[in-house]
Amino acid sequence: SELCLKLLERMLHLYRSGNFFAKPNCINFNAVLMAYSRGKSKEAAERAVEMLAKMERPDFDGGYDVEPDRFSYALTILACARCPDIVYAANMSEAILEKMEERARIEAKKKEEISSAAPPAVTLDIESFNAVLTAISKSRQPDSVARIMAIIRRMEDYAKQGMDAVAPNIRSWNAVLRSLSKARGRNLGERSEQILNHMFE
Repeated sequence: SELCLKLLERMLHLYRSGNFFAKPNCINFNAVLMAYSRGKSKEAAERAVEMLAKMERPDFDGGYDVEPDRFSYALTILACARCPDIVYAANMSEAILEKMEERARIEAKKKEEISSAAPPAVTLDIESFNAVLTAISKSRQPDSVARIMAIIRRMEDYAKQGMDAVAPNIRSWNAVLRSLSKARGRNLGERSEQILNHMFE
């Protein structure tokens, strides 16, 4: 990841020095984000989050002025979800997922307004949702079950809107059941059984 970052910084330096052909594009940034996603450390996760934030900001605001795409968000989510700090992993991956959802909504609305046939750069995918669900289920926070169920409901809503690829799958429901098995409270067995029945339906 350090070598990728150095090459990226070199390209940025050349671009800011007047070589407009050297400006890094989204693919270049995603290569660095991919390296961070494999780092499995808090530092790698924090760097990925910082890079994504700078991609979203214009150059005059200290950003990179590069439009992030679906992979930019997915790789940042993965970098966060793999962080050994389980609370940070859960909280930050969920925050990035919410940013991804908002960006997807904005792009879909723009596409509809201008009647564009081009696919939006940011769309939602099941892997990103499942990475967040798994991270939350491992965090053992008191509100884990509620947060997971809120995400599951959003996924089911997306599926009802025609985004079948985001419908909860076995991995999604396993995160729910795992979280319920670690939770404290009443009627957890009944709730787990209800989830199983819902899966069968």
